[in-house]
Amino acid sequence: MASIIGCATTLRGRWRELQPDQRESFLALIADETTRLSTLIGDVLDTSRIEAGTFTYVYGDVDLGDLVRETAAMVALGHDEVTVRTSVKDPLPRVRGGRDRLRQLLPNLLTNAAKYTVVGDEIEVNAGSANGVVTVRVRDHGPGVPPEQQALVFEKFGRLIREASPSREPASASLSRARSPKRTAARSSSSPKLGRARRSP
Repeated sequence: MASIIGCATTLRGRWRELQPDQRESFLALIADETTRLSTLIGDVLDTSRIEAGTFTYVYGDVDLGDLVRETAAMVALGHDEVTVRTSVKDPLPRVRGGRDRLRQLLPNLLTNAAKYTVVGDEIEVNAGSANGVVTVRVRDHGPGVPPEQQALVFEKFGRLIREASPSREPASASLSRARSPKRTAARSSSSPKLGRARRSP
């Protein structure tokens, strides 16, 4: 919010003095920060709905392999300072799940991994199936979560306090919003498994 107010104040007070490219930079920053705030507000509202038991899901057959590839490619484009390696063991059967909610969950996990891992390192995204269960695993090689702070990971507004590290952020964001969809978006348990496979006819 401070960035938006600062840019808007500068544009209003110095519009005639600024060069066109400077104006464009300020306007782009306002647009980016507004989008970020809108996403944050949506996350807070979703968290409230999860706690109230009113978070909705529309279930259907989901091609999780395509969803994993699509999400990994999107995260790789937005975080070129880390490498995203994707492995999907085809043929991957479809799962019965909420596609829209899974599209929220997977980017949340991958973006968190990309944002807080070590610059120049890699993130591994693996999807496979065994015994009728499809599993997606996201692994990074960042500094990790200290054992004494692991309880904070799924707190609503929990943030980790960490010593200075080669990662680009001083602390890790909460994954509270991912927790409930992780359990229910594809009718799974609290394990990394995303749901039982359902083969289409």
